[in-house]
Amino acid sequence: REYSIYSGANEDYIEILVREIKEGYLSQKLKKLKQGDFLIVYGPYGEFVLDERDKNTKEFIFIATGTGISPLHSIVKSFPTIDYKIIHGVRYKEESYGINDYNPGKYIICASKDKSAHFYGRVTDYLKDFEPNSNQIFYISGNNMMITDVISMLKKKGVKVKQYNLEIYF
Repeated sequence: REYSIYSGANEDYIEILVREIKEGYLSQKLKKLKQGDFLIVYGPYGEFVLDERDKNTKEFIFIATGTGISPLHSIVKSFPTIDYKIIHGVRYKEESYGINDYNPGKYIICASKDKSAHFYGRVTDYLKDFEPNSNQIFYISGNNMMITDVISMLKKKGVKVKQYNLEIYF
């Protein structure tokens, strides 16, 4: 099974973020691991990485649902001085992983079932009033239906293909 790295590139350990599925095969096995247990890890794979040439000149808009926040969390931990905004879609506010790892005001929780979040509704509802610009680069990670809807919205708002990167989770 493939997982994105949650920890920063400069950490001396690797973290992954796993949502526990009660009937799930792998999440239940991972939950039972103890420090010192042997685990075989392959990779990393993929190209969902920040282009370091852009880190001081671009604004990064990170859009995620659920555990799709993992690679975005890793990017923020790896490059803490970048200009970024995270728009994270969850069902309930308490599903906002690592909220204290982000700069205040840079992390927006869009909760579809919780009115106490920053925004009540889906990520796509939040983005209806969002006005992108040519200096922004979008990193979109999570549910494939959300990604399809967000890409459609961004295209209609004039965002070019070269301005976004995708990580489809499920």
